[in-house]
Amino acid sequence: MPAAEDVRDFWAAVLGYEVVHNGHQVEDPGGRRTALWFQESAGASGEVQQRFHYDVIVPIEAAQARIDAALAAGGTLVTDEYAPAFWVLADRHGNKACVCTPEGRYE
Repeated sequence: MPAAEDVRDFWAAVLGYEVVHNGHQVEDPGGRRTALWFQESAGASGEVQQRFHYDVIVPIEAAQARIDAALAAGGTLVTDEYAPAFWVLADRHGNKACVCTPEGRYE
């Protein structure tokens, strides 16, 4: 069964959040954005079980730091083919997230 501790630090890093509530949740330290709660999924099986895909839009000057933090938290870079519009990252369970910027996004 996938464990929250396998992926929560990755999501905290990608979102710029903090880990709270005994490690079961990540939330915006400013309290402005939606928190993510990690539940156990007894029925989950298979090697990769993407449950959702999250896009995070940050200023271009913040993108690399956010990517570096996510990689340090156990994530992987799936592709940077579309940078600087967006980079695709994945957590240890294969759930993907994009770190996006306004640069080149709508060209």
